[in-house]
Amino acid sequence: MLLFAGSSGAQSPIDSIQNANAGIKIAVAEISGKWLSVEYPGVEVVFVEKENELLRFPQNYVHPFSFNKENDSITVKGVAMNWPPYTCIVKLLDNGTLETYTYTYHSESFYKQTFRRE
Repeated sequence: MLLFAGSSGAQSPIDSIQNANAGIKIAVAEISGKWLSVEYPGVEVVFVEKENELLRFPQNYVHPFSFNKENDSITVKGVAMNWPPYTCIVKLLDNGTLETYTYTYHSESFYKQTFRRE
């Protein structure tokens, strides 16, 4: 008798975005500073370097998103500590355009926003 434990193999949108950005890093100098929302005029985020991490402000949740810093780069997946934790993946499209994908633990979808450097 053979027993197979499996799944449909289909990836959720979150799995897809996480897998596509696994292992990618961004230079701190390329992401630090103020970014303005393309979709929502007046909305901005600021990335601030602090010791061994890069923080994204304003903090939308209990804590700001924190991205681990390794030498002169950050990992593109950041976390805002809470339960359930909030996650933000940043994707630098070019020197002046940034996409962010935010979601919570066990979510099936993410919120995407595009920013341009100020």
